[in-house]
Amino acid sequence: MKNLNITTPVVLAIGLISVMGNPAIAQTKREAQIFVENKTGKEIEIVTVIHKYSDVYKNSMTWVELPNQVATKFPIKCEYNTGAFTTGKDWWLVTFKFKGNDDIYATSPNNLRSGFDAVEGAFLKFDVVQRYATVMGTCLGATAGAVAGTAIAPGPGTAVMGATFGAIGNQAGNAAGKELQKALMNGEKTEGFKQHILRKEDENKPTYIKIYLSAVTFESPSGKSETIWKKVSQVKSK
Repeated sequence: MKNLNITTPVVLAIGLISVMGNPAIAQTKREAQIFVENKTGKEIEIVTVIHKYSDVYKNSMTWVELPNQVATKFPIKCEYNTGAFTTGKDWWLVTFKFKGNDDIYATSPNNLRSGFDAVEGAFLKFDVVQRYATVMGTCLGATAGAVAGTAIAPGPGTAVMGATFGAIGNQAGNAAGKELQKALMNGEKTEGFKQHILRKEDENKPTYIKIYLSAVTFESPSGKSETIWKKVSQVKSK
């Protein structure tokens, strides 16, 4: 009878079991800093970024008063995992409104209608458009100019960072951002969300979401993704 050489398979199997049984080796939780930059040639009045790492982490942030060629002063900190046995992916949705324009826009990968429906439904269900309509009210407008790109409405996994706004504008902005975030982050569906994967080399480094007139790009140290944006709703007069 021949002796079978099983040393290598056994060693590999033992090593695989060892790695799978050690979360520190198999999976590492990381965090990246996400900024938004306006490259449209217009002034963005309000912008919200929503991030889902599969069904594990959810992060969102709303900023106001973002002039052309300006990036947000404070980032949204997005959580994600890396490692040999991670299966999650990063999904993104960006919504924004230009100053002086009632239209509300959102990123739309592959022109998926489901993404439009999700955003439009969120506005209709929570009456967010009315809050968007008042977010740049007199009180907020008087103080926002000196602190452009300030975060006003954090979502899960983020912290409040930014200057103190006037009570009326701040209340409206927080209401708009939080209601939109709540609506679009419910459930685990990612139809209409753009996939842009964060990797090990992106940890604690800036990723820039750049809004252009023709597209939105996601630029990380590890790579770049691009998608289009479309009108999804409109601010209605009361």
